[in-house]
Amino acid sequence: PLPLASLPETITEPLEAWMAEAGVAPRWIASERRFLARVRSTFAAELAAVPPYLDAYGDRRLLRFLRMDPLVDEDRAVAKVGAYLAWRREAKADEMRALVPERGDDPRRWPHGELLLECIRLLQCSPRYFDKAGNAVTVYQAFHWPARALRRHVGGLSTKQLVEFATFGAEYNAVQMERISVARERVLLEHARLADREEYTPLRTEGWGEITRLCAITDMKGCTFASIMMPQLVPAVVQAVSLFVNHYPYIVGGLHVINCNPYVAKIFKKALQTVVPTHVAAQVQIHLSPDELFASVAPDHLPEQIGGRAPCEHLAPPPPPPDPADPKTPDDRDTPSGPLDATPTKGLDDHGPEARSPDAPHRAHHSDHCLAALQPDLPDPPTTPPAPPPRRGKSAPAALDQHNDDLPAPDAGASAPAVAANLGRPK
Repeated sequence: PLPLASLPETITEPLEAWMAEAGVAPRWIASERRFLARVRSTFAAELAAVPPYLDAYGDRRLLRFLRMDPLVDEDRAVAKVGAYLAWRREAKADEMRALVPERGDDPRRWPHGELLLECIRLLQCSPRYFDKAGNAVTVYQAFHWPARALRRHVGGLSTKQLVEFATFGAEYNAVQMERISVARERVLLEHARLADREEYTPLRTEGWGEITRLCAITDMKGCTFASIMMPQLVPAVVQAVSLFVNHYPYIVGGLHVINCNPYVAKIFKKALQTVVPTHVAAQVQIHLSPDELFASVAPDHLPEQIGGRAPCEHLAPPPPPPDPADPKTPDDRDTPSGPLDATPTKGLDDHGPEARSPDAPHRAHHSDHCLAALQPDLPDPPTTPPAPPPRRGKSAPAALDQHNDDLPAPDAGASAPAVAANLGRPK
C-alpha cells in the first residue's frame, strides 16, 4: 500500500474495541510490550513534554533500540532510549522534524541542500520500490563530479553543516518509514475487520506489528581515493555514522555498495569496521557488479540508473561541473593504478583557504581514528630517481650497466623533460 498521507498526532497506538472483539492479538510480543511499558514509565516526564510525533516517540521508534541489540539486552536498550531523548532535546531535533512535512520531499530544501544537490543525487526511502524483504529502497550517489571539482564545490561547507544535511535526511526517512509501516498495518487490520471471525486467523498471533527498514544502496561510481579524502568528508561520515548507530538504530535492513573500485572498497570496509558495531558492519555487502543486487532487489524495484528497470527521476544525473575545461589531474583518476605518487593524507590541509572551515582543528581531533583506518600501507616515495634497469643481452654496451650515481648531475635550470632525458642517457 501507499504510505499514509500524514501520521496521526499521537505517540501511542492502543487497540480499538473492535480489534479485541475480533480476537486480534497484541501488536508486539510479550518481551517488547514489557520493554515499552518500562520505557514509558521511566521517562514519563520527558515523553509528556514532547510533540506528538509518532515517528520520533512511538512504539516502533522505541523498539528499534531493543531490536538493534543482538543480545536484546533490555537494560542497555532503556539506557539508549534515555540518551536518545536527551540528544533530541539538546540538538533541537524536533525543530528540524517540524519542517519535514513541508520540505522533506525535496532535498534541495534541506539544510545546505541547494548547494549539495548540484552535484549529488538521492532517492530517500522510496514509497514505491522495496527489496525482497520489504525494506524501502534508498540510493546515494555522491561522486558524479571529479574529485577536484567536488572539493572546489563543497569545500566551503563545514563538517557540522554536512552532518546537519544528513540529520535532516534521517528525520525524513523516519517519517517515511512510519507512514509505510502504519499503512501496511491498516491493510491487515481492514482485512481482519471485514473477514469472517471464525475463519480469519492471521492476526491472532502476537507480534504482527510492522517496523519498516531501509535497503540502502551506495553507488560509488566515479569515486577515487581523492574523493573520499576530502578534508571535511571523513569527519562528517564518522559523525553521521555515530549519529545513526546511537540515535537512529535498526534503520537499515541491508547496505549495498556498488560500482566500487576494489582499492577503495578495501579502504571503505576497513574504515567502517572501526566506527560501527560488528553486527552492523556484517550487513554491508560490496558488489563488484550491479547485477548482483538482483538477488536482493527485483529489477522492477531497482532504479534504471543503477541497472534496474524502475524509472526514477530523483537519480537523473546532475549537470557537469561549472568549469569542465579544467584539465584532469592525477587526483581525478578514475582508477588508481598502483602506488600513489604522494602520501595518502596529502590534501587534508592543503586545498587553499576556500576548502577550509573554522572547525578544521575540531574535525581533525574527532576523525584521527578513522583516518588511520583509511590510510593504506604504502611505501614512502623515493627521494632520488631509481637506477635504470640494466639492458639484457651480451651485445649491450657496458656503459649502459652503469648506475645513476655515475651520471652527471642535471643543470639546475633544466626542464623536467630534459632531466628525464639526461637520467636515461649513458655517461
